[in-house]
Amino acid sequence: MPVQLIVASSEPRFHDFVREQLALTANAEVVGEHEDMGPNLYVRILQDLNPNPQAAVLLDISSDPEQGLRALEQMRQAVPDLMSCCHMSIAARNSCCVRCGWEARTFCNSR
Repeated sequence: MPVQLIVASSEPRFHDFVREQLALTANAEVVGEHEDMGPNLYVRILQDLNPNPQAAVLLDISSDPEQGLRALEQMRQAVPDLMSCCHMSIAARNSCCVRCGWEARTFCNSR
């Protein structure tokens, strides 16, 4: 089964890293990339999901955790079974978890 990813990050190095890692993985491809992490990010990601409904979303919210979590929540409301993974700094993760009442293990990766 092919792996399809939609990558959203304001950091170009993050996009490069993901592409490099996927180059090492058979049947893996990036089907959407977004560098603008503005308030309509979730709409653009949902547009990418229409032709690629099995794609997973890799969301780097380290630059703006609150905006990123809002986008994630809006995507989850529109597509409840969406597979997503968030990346954020440890300080931002701990702050968001305390405010939102989430456990730190909710997030897949941190730096």
